[in-house]
Amino acid sequence: MTAKLLLFLAVLKLTSSDPMPEPEPNVNVNVGVNVNDNNNGKGGLSCVFGDTCYPDGCIIEGTCLLLKCCNGHWKCLGNEPRPGCGKCEAHGDPHMVPYESNTVLYSIVQPGNFTLTQPGFSNPELFGVNINFENCSWPSGSVVSCIRSITYYEPGLIITLELPPPDVDILDKCDQSYAYANGPNCSITLWVNGEVRPTPTGCEADSFTGTDGNVLVFKQKHISKALNLYCIAIVGSKGFSMALCQHSGDFPWFYVYAMPSLKKNPSLLYGLCDVWTGTPPIAPMDYTTRSGTTTTNKDVFVTSWEGALPLPKTS
Repeated sequence: MTAKLLLFLAVLKLTSSDPMPEPEPNVNVNVGVNVNDNNNGKGGLSCVFGDTCYPDGCIIEGTCLLLKCCNGHWKCLGNEPRPGCGKCEAHGDPHMVPYESNTVLYSIVQPGNFTLTQPGFSNPELFGVNINFENCSWPSGSVVSCIRSITYYEPGLIITLELPPPDVDILDKCDQSYAYANGPNCSITLWVNGEVRPTPTGCEADSFTGTDGNVLVFKQKHISKALNLYCIAIVGSKGFSMALCQHSGDFPWFYVYAMPSLKKNPSLLYGLCDVWTGTPPIAPMDYTTRSGTTTTNKDVFVTSWEGALPLPKTS
């Protein structure tokens, strides 16, 4: 057999055999992979959020508050929301900073359970955030409202963060450690579908599974570096993230963040946080009521969002 024939047969054997496998692509630490991918057995354990399995070291997608997969556990990654998210704030007794504003636009004095933000006008919607106020008073005798609880709901889950009853003595006693003082009356209580669950004490998230996905609950620092405060945060599977924070010498702070996709899918967001369109408000402020009409009367606006369902599930 000639040398040329031997060379030809050798080349033919190589080209007819199974091709060599493609090199494994590098995993982008900011992108999740399909839930069927179990990290290929490499590195630490994967983390699941929604229908996506994230390899060890990946950062969660589709949420305003960031978490990182650390060997099978979600851990909070700082306290700043993802750029582009809408922010609504309630603080003090309480003062409201709607989505479109960077300043307090109105305050609430009446007690009740109110829709804070949800996609649409129904009561309730498929998912959303409610806030419960109770009357409280200063030593001077003036009556105001205090945040008693916040409730996040989505199919299969109702999660409530409940504060102690609003009482001046408790506020003075808890002082700068409202959420984490040693006293039994100074803690935030976590309720999941009517059952008390241990309140997270660290950055590692607890996961609760609903009909459409899982919801993460964890402890994080306050968004303001000037305030040495801590918060209990909730990250839902529908685009809302939120944090209830211990008070700064007087009353608690609450923040809710919304992914940009919630501005248009399935509709705009409505509630006490008002409409989020990405356009700053023009004075006088037009508030959107539950009926879909607009008004410049703050009291009419607030009252229209009272009686929100579901009620805080604390029993």
